[in-house]
Amino acid sequence: MLSAFLIINSLCSNHCKYCFYNTGHLKRTSSVFDFSKIKKLITFLKEYGINEICLTGGDCLHKSIFNKTLSFVKKMKSSMKNLKVNIISSAVNINEKNIYRLKEAKVDVFFISIDSVNVKTNDFLRGNTIKTLKAIKLLIENNVEVRTISVITAKNIHEVRRTYDTLKKMGVKEIIFQPVFLPLTYSDPFNLRIDNLDRIQIKKLFLCLRNILLEQNKERYYYLLEKLYLKQETINSINCFMGNKKIVIHQNGNVTRCFHDQNVLGNIFDKNLRLPLKFGFCNNFGKKCVSLFAEKYYCGVRNERN
Repeated sequence: MLSAFLIINSLCSNHCKYCFYNTGHLKRTSSVFDFSKIKKLITFLKEYGINEICLTGGDCLHKSIFNKTLSFVKKMKSSMKNLKVNIISSAVNINEKNIYRLKEAKVDVFFISIDSVNVKTNDFLRGNTIKTLKAIKLLIENNVEVRTISVITAKNIHEVRRTYDTLKKMGVKEIIFQPVFLPLTYSDPFNLRIDNLDRIQIKKLFLCLRNILLEQNKERYYYLLEKLYLKQETINSINCFMGNKKIVIHQNGNVTRCFHDQNVLGNIFDKNLRLPLKFGFCNNFGKKCVSLFAEKYYCGVRNERN
């Protein structure tokens, strides 16, 4: 069984300091996935037995396409029985007036990006903190499953525990933490890299992370991060599920093994597309990323703790 990430757009209302589009890792464009080609997308999903798709961006719920995206979700779910549709968004455009549209669309899981519940810190790293917290509360009150993604940088290391406890108390189903990814060519003008922290700071951070991740039964993921950052070991024997269990569909229909892979396997809009496409493990873990999500759900780790 495969699942897919569908990149809807690259526009966003936030200004995340480490965003792929803001660090030069990816190029932001005005292009948007062509919602009118839903039949071709559904055909592709059915061909591969893909019964889970995660809409992302940019922000797939950007104000310019908010209603179109949710209408698209409804059509997908009505066209394909048992299709699970998740959304990754800043959620800043969700409010009391339009929450009904999201409920009607029957989104299965709503992933929201928030790095700290401290307004000053999160506004610096992402922006729109108050709107995001209000959206989380509103979604949970309306029985939408919410999971959050927090990127750990040198600017929020002292707020990890408070962020976790606060979001958990609000009713967030899962609080995911991941180290910041910055291209080696990026100058890091905001001093976000955690691998530049002194040993005392990084030990305190990992003591906090250990308690949180073990509480969530993510022991393997913790020891993986420990090896990479605390022990600074090189890991060569791990492949992410990206490309094997997970694939990425871009705005223009191109299919790649992961967000960092430049090798296009095919295009879902291509009349001459030959199935099956050649998938396979995309060995970028520890080189270009440390997984977009926690190991238990999205990162396939082949070896146990040494």
